[in-house]
Amino acid sequence: AGYTLGQAVTGPVRGRLADRYGLVPVAAGCGAAYLLALLGLLAGALTGAPAGLLIGAAALGGLVNPPFSPGMRSLWSAGAGARFARAAFALDAAIFDLAYITGPVLASTLAAGVAPAAALGLMLALTGAAVVILGRHPGTPAQTRPRQRSRHRSPLRSAALRRLLVTAALVNAALTATEV
Repeated sequence: AGYTLGQAVTGPVRGRLADRYGLVPVAAGCGAAYLLALLGLLAGALTGAPAGLLIGAAALGGLVNPPFSPGMRSLWSAGAGARFARAAFALDAAIFDLAYITGPVLASTLAAGVAPAAALGLMLALTGAAVVILGRHPGTPAQTRPRQRSRHRSPLRSAALRRLLVTAALVNAALTATEV
C-alpha cells in the first residue's frame, strides 16, 4: 500500500520530468534511487525492522519508481506511426495485462521457492535492464530536445483526461484486487 501510494503521489511529476528532460535521464535517476529504496526495504525486512520503517521504505520506492509506462506509450506512438498506432497500443495493453498475471506468479514462486530476496533481485535486475534498453533506443522522446512549457498548469483541467484517469484507476483497482 505504501509503495502504491508513493507511485500515485509522484506519478504526474515523474512523467512531467521525463517530458521535459528526457525519459532516459529521469528513468536512470529514479532507477538509482529506486534501487537504494528497495535494498533498504530488503535490509529492513531481513533484520526485522519495525513495520513503519518497512512501509516508509516501500513508499520511498514508489515515490521514485522509474516512469516506464508513460515513456513506453510515447515510444509506441513514435515508432508505430499513424498507420499502426492502434495495433501498437493493443499490443502494449496485452503485454501490460500479461505482466499483471505473470509478474505476481513469478514473484511468489521465487519468494516461496527460493527466497524473498530472489524475487526482489529479479525485479531490480529487470528494472535496470529496462533503463539500459531505453537508453539504447533510437529516438527516445524528449531525449534530443526539451519540450516547451505548457501554459496550462494541470492536465486535470481537461474533463476528458479526468474521465480517463478515473477509468484507469478503476481498471487498475480491479486488476490489483484480482492479484490479491
